[in-house]
Amino acid sequence: MKIKPLLLIGSFVVAGLNQSSASTTEYSLHTAGVFTNHHAKFSFESIAIYKVSGTVKDELGLPVPGVSVRVAGTQKVVATNENGKYTIDVEATDVLEFSFLGYKKQSIPVKNKVDIDVVLEPEAGSLQEVAIVGFGKQKKASLVGAQVTIKPEELKLPVRDLTNAIAGRLAGVVAYQRGGAPGSDGSDIFIRGVGTFASSPQAPLLVVDGVPDRSINNIDPEDVESFTVLKDASATAVYGTRGANGVIIIITKKGKQGKPQVNAEFNQAINKFTELPKFVDAPTFMTLYNEGLTMRGRSALYTQERIDKHASGEDPDLYPNVNWYDELFKDFGKNTRATLNVSGGSENATYYISA
Repeated sequence: MKIKPLLLIGSFVVAGLNQSSASTTEYSLHTAGVFTNHHAKFSFESIAIYKVSGTVKDELGLPVPGVSVRVAGTQKVVATNENGKYTIDVEATDVLEFSFLGYKKQSIPVKNKVDIDVVLEPEAGSLQEVAIVGFGKQKKASLVGAQVTIKPEELKLPVRDLTNAIAGRLAGVVAYQRGGAPGSDGSDIFIRGVGTFASSPQAPLLVVDGVPDRSINNIDPEDVESFTVLKDASATAVYGTRGANGVIIIITKKGKQGKPQVNAEFNQAINKFTELPKFVDAPTFMTLYNEGLTMRGRSALYTQERIDKHASGEDPDLYPNVNWYDELFKDFGKNTRATLNVSGGSENATYYISA
């Protein structure tokens, strides 16, 4: 009678106390043995599976929800909750991989640890490789159209209007400010000149969060996530004739999952005239005016007695000598701007509110 090899499999659970964390850790031991009739060999192998927990935070120390925590080389994966915490079953020899969009991927060996906390590092390079185009996002390496992007940090200037913040900062973009009256001090923007007739709209097409024909004057520079200008025909082809004068694409900031975050910013700047015309005073004007008349063979308009009275200032009401620029304008002016925004959200909805 021939005896066939017999495979015996058993399992049991051992509860151990982790001294470092003073918490109970459950180990699941799987044991397998093989017997044969010829040499009576016994093969014993045990694998300990236990739970590892931890918290994932960003560079600011805030918990990051939705981080993928995977056991390397397997399909075993979990995600961090709204508090950045996770729990996953591992073996002592496993390696945990932590990945999240916009952050560097990290691999950490378990090595019998039961608590593994991770701090994610931002991956700025991955964000810079992506550009906003007319139909969505595209890698910069595959772009063929002429376009230029300005960083949101460069728009944080002490100006009220966004059009004044981009003046002189984008190649091929001209911002022309026609006046400085309060509420109407915005600039007219032209991209590579004017490409349409005078009867047609000459301003570039403005697209905000995918919605065209928005007003750029109503956008706070603090709310801008990305600012892209499409300049040539290949870049603006998706907009047809509406993009004849170029296209400006603005993506505003949006809320992110996590606890509410409140950001407040206060800016104060000092303005000064770059250059003012220099005017002569009243006596000098009257003297030069008389010289102009006499050179043409005409009699002088102002007598010397009157000129002397304006110069002496003895009667400022009857013989004034006023520099109206000095009376109406100061040497410096203050420009104050304050912003406040609140953002946050959950897995179902996010919010971003600014004022």
